[in-house]
Amino acid sequence: MIFNEKEGRDSLWLKITGMYSAALAGLISIGVLAYIRVSNYDFPGNAMRMPLANILIAVVLGMTAYMLFQKKNIGRYLFLVIAPWGSLALASAFPKLLWDNDIPFTVLAIFVYVPMVFLLARESTIKAVGAKDQRWVGRGGALMLGCVVLMVLAHLIVRTTEPDGWGMNEYIKRILMCDVPFWNYLVALLAVSIPLRLKVCK
Repeated sequence: MIFNEKEGRDSLWLKITGMYSAALAGLISIGVLAYIRVSNYDFPGNAMRMPLANILIAVVLGMTAYMLFQKKNIGRYLFLVIAPWGSLALASAFPKLLWDNDIPFTVLAIFVYVPMVFLLARESTIKAVGAKDQRWVGRGGALMLGCVVLMVLAHLIVRTTEPDGWGMNEYIKRILMCDVPFWNYLVALLAVSIPLRLKVCK
């Protein structure tokens, strides 16, 4: 059997992205279990407390990892949508370690997310999952645009609930939950919109 180096490389991108998704799912689950088991769990007031949402996000991340390992095209799309929420859930799962005032350290995960999105939107990776649509929509452009629009609408809705003083901490958390995914999705939209083949004028 002859080893196809190109196919192996494309499978590697899927495996790396799958491992990232699985690692997020596992770490979030550990944090949620610690929260459930420890009755006096120290949870800073400036961090988001969302154990039920964390469980759901961890489950979807686990499904994403499985789909990516199985080279399923739906795994690519799931990763585009859920990974930014995974970084927020991870910060929520370990608030004492990953939270500073009103900003989670995991906002830096965008520098991991975007390169992975770019690799998942390349022609060779799309072929590796058996997909045929290599146009902007098939690469995930429409999905990312939809996510950007949804986050903008969510941000505008939250803005209408700005309190005069009471409840400001919760308001900031809701704004954060809109803004962090928004910037992830916006840059990811640019990444998937890069043409598969760039024509250089000679």
